[in-house]
Amino acid sequence: LEEAWLRNRLLPRDSEMSTVGRELIDARGGWSRSARHLVDPKSGHPYLKMNNITRRGNWDLSSVAHVVAGPADLAKYQVTPGDILFNSKNSGDLIGKTAVAGPEVEGATFNENIMRLRFRSHVIPAFAGLWFLGPHMRRAIRAAASASTNVAAVYRHHLVQMPMWVPDAERQRHLAREFAEL
Repeated sequence: LEEAWLRNRLLPRDSEMSTVGRELIDARGGWSRSARHLVDPKSGHPYLKMNNITRRGNWDLSSVAHVVAGPADLAKYQVTPGDILFNSKNSGDLIGKTAVAGPEVEGATFNENIMRLRFRSHVIPAFAGLWFLGPHMRRAIRAAASASTNVAAVYRHHLVQMPMWVPDAERQRHLAREFAEL
């Protein structure tokens, strides 16, 4: 049902097309923390990894790592509501998983395989998340993904060139509500 909705409802008009790069105000790659950096949840900050983002754009918080993060680390890598977290490195079929940050992940930090995207104010985060799930963006992600033996990656210089539909704010809100009600 969701796949059909995305195919049939995300139908951009040429006059409303832009690029991801034109709409971005910030894009930051994540923080590299290894197993030796992990700490007890009581003494650390949540550290979101690839497994925390589902294929359907939701959060799976059943297993969240925690790391020590100082003020400088948090200034760079902390997640705020409305951020788009884009899985920029993964296997070929999982590359590009994307979720919108809400209160459930506020204050978390994020892994180096994830890119945090912040868009201009006229781009509604819930709509941006839908666009990344939709067929136009999925095709662009697959076409841009460079792959080695086991890992595919979408780099910032390719991501900023990808198409992004930006209808007026009311249309964005309407489509986001409609999808949420499915």
